[in-house]
Amino acid sequence: MSSTSLMLTDCVVQQAPIHGLNTDVLLYIFTICRDVEPVYIWNISRVCNRWRTGTTRALDVVIDMLNLSGQKRPYYRDILDTLLALGRQAHRWRSFIYLLDRWALIGAYMAYRTWDELEKSEFIANFRSMPVLRSIRLVQDDTPVDLHRLDITATLSPQHIYSLIQHAAAPQLHSVSLCNIDASGQVPLHKVDRLSYGTTVDLAGEISSVQSVLRTYPALRSLQLFGQSLVVDHDGSPFVLEALEELHVEESNWTPHMLAAMDMPHLTKLTVGLRTLRHRECQYYAGTCCRTREFLDGFSIGPHASQLKVLSLSLGIQHVPWFVIVCFNSLETLRVTMPSESIFKLKNPKSLRAVSRKAWWSSEDSELTWGFSQLRTLVLETIGPYGFDETESDTGMSQLGTAFRSQFQDRWAAAQGKEKIITLLDIDIICSDCKVEVRAND
Repeated sequence: MSSTSLMLTDCVVQQAPIHGLNTDVLLYIFTICRDVEPVYIWNISRVCNRWRTGTTRALDVVIDMLNLSGQKRPYYRDILDTLLALGRQAHRWRSFIYLLDRWALIGAYMAYRTWDELEKSEFIANFRSMPVLRSIRLVQDDTPVDLHRLDITATLSPQHIYSLIQHAAAPQLHSVSLCNIDASGQVPLHKVDRLSYGTTVDLAGEISSVQSVLRTYPALRSLQLFGQSLVVDHDGSPFVLEALEELHVEESNWTPHMLAAMDMPHLTKLTVGLRTLRHRECQYYAGTCCRTREFLDGFSIGPHASQLKVLSLSLGIQHVPWFVIVCFNSLETLRVTMPSESIFKLKNPKSLRAVSRKAWWSSEDSELTWGFSQLRTLVLETIGPYGFDETESDTGMSQLGTAFRSQFQDRWAAAQGKEKIITLLDIDIICSDCKVEVRAND
């Protein structure tokens, strides 16, 4: 938890000291916080001072109850008291992150402490106005149904917090990230333009349910979809995401059917593959060779292939599917992430001939032509390094840059010629500790 110097000037806020944050509640809060990261005495003093006197400061709140070991697990009643204290300041939240694993709680099925009706009513009332809330991230574990056993949904779960925020006056809310949260059939949030939505349980199987979630956010400009499902429902109806410009998907058994029903007339950026490591609640790898190629094959013959400008791929495979990617003929930027042992194999001229040489791209071509004619930037980034020490990595990267300069001479000459039938291509090769820039004029 932290507070910043952002001031509230367009709303009425509580001006009295926060008496509710007395020594008992603060002890609960900092006992939990210290198990996530070190808490020093001067930080405690500063936060206490701000919370007791600084009633006009916006707050960035993080409650992380994922992946806690046995001795670090808080008690159920601790979370209740913490949420009650934080809820009194909901009108000051600028961002709110709540990650809950029910197994992280001690006494989750023993009601040491429950809220009375007055406390529940007060807690709900605190969410009526959230004038500076800009982003939320809510995650609960992959057995959300069990959370009902102790009426947790009325007091504790991220699912219930989401339902409260749905009905709040939050004019600045623009970014929402949900995992294992049922958001279908909720009140539309017309100003949210960034959504990350997924599940680690069988909630994504019904495409119609996912579509219901997306209809809750009609102004989306950026969308991330992830998750797996044991059962896939193909009954989704066509719908339009009119404002969507950026899409990030993990290849799964349901995303192709989902995308087949989506019309995205302004889509220009597509990312396929792994999500970032910060999504600890859903760590699995979906980017197999077969599935990546099948996904790109299907997408390349769709109506959105000709409008893509930026394509990013995360691969765990040896060969980049160049002859599928080339179907996206409007690409200006291509970014490929792969293991380091795969990227060093690109020194072989045959590995990059789809980009560096003319070719026959279809049976209708009467002559050899350049692929990726609009491509301006090619970024090859390593995951790793795997199997290389620092010296070998530096040497290998230098040799790779030299090999690339040799391979792309003909393409650069064509781009700089009188006809200029293709754009000039810049190449960046990036690993964890170095970067090689390959340019035409080097």
